[in-house]
Amino acid sequence: MRSNEPPASAPAEAQPAAGMRELLRSPYAALAIGVMMMEFAAGITVYFSAVVVPSVVDELDAQRQYPLLLSAGAVGMFAALPLARPLLRRFGSAPMFTTGIVISVGGTALSALAHSAWLFAIGRLLATFGGSLLGVFGISAVIASIPLRFRKRLLSLTSAMWIVPGLFGPPLAVASVHLVGWRWALLFPLPLALLARVLVARAAVAAAGSHSTADNDAKGPRHRWVARAMLPIGMGLFTFGSSTGGWAFFGPLLAIVGARQLLPDGTLTARPGPQRYLALLGVIAFGYFGADSLLTAALTRADGIAIGWAGVGLGAAGAAWALTALVQPNLANRIGETTTLRCGVALLAGAVVVLSITQFTGVVSGPMFLGLWAVSGAGMGLLYPVTYVRATTAQPGPYSPDAPALATAVILAEGLGQSLGIAVGGGVVTIAQILGGSEAFGLHIAIAGYGGVLLLTVLLTAVGDLRTPGHRRPRPAG
Repeated sequence: MRSNEPPASAPAEAQPAAGMRELLRSPYAALAIGVMMMEFAAGITVYFSAVVVPSVVDELDAQRQYPLLLSAGAVGMFAALPLARPLLRRFGSAPMFTTGIVISVGGTALSALAHSAWLFAIGRLLATFGGSLLGVFGISAVIASIPLRFRKRLLSLTSAMWIVPGLFGPPLAVASVHLVGWRWALLFPLPLALLARVLVARAAVAAAGSHSTADNDAKGPRHRWVARAMLPIGMGLFTFGSSTGGWAFFGPLLAIVGARQLLPDGTLTARPGPQRYLALLGVIAFGYFGADSLLTAALTRADGIAIGWAGVGLGAAGAAWALTALVQPNLANRIGETTTLRCGVALLAGAVVVLSITQFTGVVSGPMFLGLWAVSGAGMGLLYPVTYVRATTAQPGPYSPDAPALATAVILAEGLGQSLGIAVGGGVVTIAQILGGSEAFGLHIAIAGYGGVLLLTVLLTAVGDLRTPGHRRPRPAG
């Protein structure tokens, strides 16, 4: 590291983001390029996986099994997270990488060959399980080996990797399904994803290898492992609630108990430090992705707006997020990271609240939605890099979470918030109709609820001390 760089222990805001050329000319360039390729491949995979669903439903006669097809992957992610850190610390980088690749490729192949909805779902579960192991491996390598100021620039560049998949992924996926069928289309992104993961592994295996020491928690109290197992069990019950009856109610409670064992101590109470930003990331994911999941239905079924406006608006938000993230490091260097974060949170919450008001008052229109949701995407572009970097940056100390623990925690916080946000929104719509309300009323109430949740993040960032604190002594993350 050059002598003019801030020390690793310097507060996050004291370390300005490196320039893009500086990153690409640094010793960390190979790992950075691999991570960006992984993000690009992830974008392609997301759109291809979504586009094949109607064809899968038709061919496998799965009209009543949408929850199984759509949510099995999420359960796979939550099943992998309790195991990722112990596996990485006990067996090292190379075995962890190989295991993740084999399971991921095998799961994708199983889905492509499936002749029943259950086999397809098992394949998606395995593919996401393996991908989540690789995700913890990659993120922990970045945390451990790339200095903070370079990570700030890298995160903005990875957000930009979604621009091309967002523009060309859906039409390319549709064309592939029509030309070669959904089975081959599901396999189409696999070579690119494998290449990206190999690049990351080659660049990161030496640095990540430093975490291959024995995991002193791997043989810890049995009750902690039982509690961790509640995370995938709880999310499975909650996700497949339509087929588990009243047991679905216990899903979120079990999941939170399991998540508590994987998050650094103080996350659920937003303790200053990485814990506060992990909590903030989870709440933002709940509000933003929850609203995003219901907007198409709300606009077309409740507000009478053409589906084309919904599609354009959702795409505009993604583009605004990626483009704003590109300039976010330079803006943060000028006005400060905390100010940038607060501006992003205010834009996001304001856009959702104003959209909800226009829906209730009946004045919402296609162009109005397009503008408001683009503003929400710009807000995410401003707040997400700061939140993510600070959620994965801990002050040095014997009780600080290590890189694999932080990698697990950040994936869990975002994934759990997103999954609960989507599921709770659907539940609100259903309950509203059971109580005698209309579908439109339920959709509007759900969007308003997301706006209220995001207003809490405005309060949290406005009154909280968002500076990087001195070292505290939390319970070691598990």
